[in-house]
Amino acid sequence: MRTLRLYLNNQLDQLINWTLVEDDQTTSNGSSFLNEFSSFENVQIEAYLNAGCCSIFKTDKVSGISTKRLTDELILGLIEEDLVDDIEVLKPIMMRIEDNLAYIAIFNRDFYEQLISQLINLDKPIKLVQSYVYSTNIDEDAKQWVLHLSPEQNFVRTSQFQYYLLDDMLPLPELFENMLTNSENKPEQIMVYSDHTHDLNAYSKKFNISFDYATEPPQFGIPVWN
Repeated sequence: MRTLRLYLNNQLDQLINWTLVEDDQTTSNGSSFLNEFSSFENVQIEAYLNAGCCSIFKTDKVSGISTKRLTDELILGLIEEDLVDDIEVLKPIMMRIEDNLAYIAIFNRDFYEQLISQLINLDKPIKLVQSYVYSTNIDEDAKQWVLHLSPEQNFVRTSQFQYYLLDDMLPLPELFENMLTNSENKPEQIMVYSDHTHDLNAYSKKFNISFDYATEPPQFGIPVWN
């Protein structure tokens, strides 16, 4: 079966970039409206969300709570003090629980419900729906962070599950510099994903960190949160 990869942002009514893959080779690509994908035959869907579609939170407050009791209301209550928006407009997705830590993806509820409804309406097998961020490679043992810079989305991935949206890229996002300045666990290497080459020597010297461009393409099709 062929794989149809959809690259979604939070505007589901706009054109969506896609690639069609067969035997690990891209056979075609383009941009289409979401409802047009129902005409693709013999495909399974992989949906990759722009880093801005949700936020990731970590909490240790799940210790001793049965997963059967983790309703949306309870999950949101565990991290309510960290949330900016009213919890009534939010939808939590429990990504992973391990070592008494829980990683939670927080969506706008209306966006999430529209997304799932429209994907189901395509009447295709769905292999996974997860953040595009997790297609990047990260080596936590090497104290590595991942920096992604593109016109579509800028983010820094600091661990297997956690990442932060960056608001600009001239030449590096200001928030990223602040993170390097103030972080208690500074990385020893930054893996950079970008279609453009940036002069990062000054940053490398300033923070005593190696900046290296990724040589391997993104790794799609590997489930992280579902």
